[in-house]
Amino acid sequence: MASRDEMGPNPDLSNEMDSSKAGEEELVEEYENLDSALDEIDSCLSAMESKNDNLVAQLRELLQDSRETRREMEALREEDKGKDAEEDKKDDPPGDPKAPPSSS
Repeated sequence: MASRDEMGPNPDLSNEMDSSKAGEEELVEEYENLDSALDEIDSCLSAMESKNDNLVAQLRELLQDSRETRREMEALREEDKGKDAEEDKKDDPPGDPKAPPSSS
């Protein structure tokens, strides 16, 4: 009977090596697909982060504009109150401040 060395490569071992290589190739392909998917997710997240940053900047600008507009409106109201008070003083006759205005 011939020894194993004389018979050539072990067919079982050869099949295991082939299936091992095929399994390794599948794993490599899966890792490449996973890497590609992660790159795509990263790109999407970066785009969302950029849009979010732009929205935050726009909201801050809108808030600042709103505050300035409110201050301007309050200042105008104060001016109007001051003008109304001055007009009321002009309408009051000199002398008795409680006397009704005379009708001329």
